[in-house]
Amino acid sequence: MEQDRRIKARVGTSHSFAGRHLGGSLSRMTPSNGGPVSARERARRANAQRLLDAQLRLKNQEQDLISYFDATRDEQRINDDVTTRIERLRRDAATKLDAARERRAEALAELKKRGETYASIAALVDLSVPEATRLVKSTMVARATARPDIGPAAEKDARSIA
Repeated sequence: MEQDRRIKARVGTSHSFAGRHLGGSLSRMTPSNGGPVSARERARRANAQRLLDAQLRLKNQEQDLISYFDATRDEQRINDDVTTRIERLRRDAATKLDAARERRAEALAELKKRGETYASIAALVDLSVPEATRLVKSTMVARATARPDIGPAAEKDARSIA
């Protein structure tokens, strides 16, 4: 300590390498020993700060990428869900439409059973004669495939097997 004071007294406070004297303390001091901060220490601090900033940037970048990929996954799930729902709605609609067409055809077939002609049926429901004919005949085909005509002997065999 005594030696430091003598050196400071010899060098004085006006020398450029002695540092500026501000209210009894030097302007660039290390917190640990109270002496001037060396260039090496300043470089270490600057490098540490640069590394800290880079680490923070990488951490933020990682968070942004995680958010991006999470959003992409969510977007894909939503699209898959929409696709599934649309397919289900289309299947349900197709089933309902088929049932409605079948009821239309059955109604026209009932008219035909009661003696109406294809032309009169077409006129009653505002369809072309070929369309009315096609609808009526579609019920005949459906009935034939749903309940094939089997004779009494085949019916008896079917009952005995069951």
